[in-house]
Amino acid sequence: MIERIDTRSLSDQQRFVITATRGLVQYRAGDRLAGRRLYELAIADANKLKDEKEHVARLYFAIEEVRAQTPYAEELRKEALERAAVLTDSHYLAMIDRLKKFKP
Repeated sequence: MIERIDTRSLSDQQRFVITATRGLVQYRAGDRLAGRRLYELAIADANKLKDEKEHVARLYFAIEEVRAQTPYAEELRKEALERAAVLTDSHYLAMIDRLKKFKP
């Protein structure tokens, strides 16, 4: 499973994608604190690399917060939507539309 991936041999970009994915897994397993920590780490790493997938990670992070109905959900949803405005890929636009429809 994803926990078994040895990230030492991965590129920085691959490493932050794995970290964000681990965050998603933690949310779905019911561990919001671990999921939040992993998403925040992934987003910070992507930001350092100036990788646009930072915005994608923010979208997924916000979706998980909204699904979990956390006190941070609306703030993260607004921030993710604002930052994702630079994304143009149709897949990302569909995610943005999905997040716009979610209401905490």
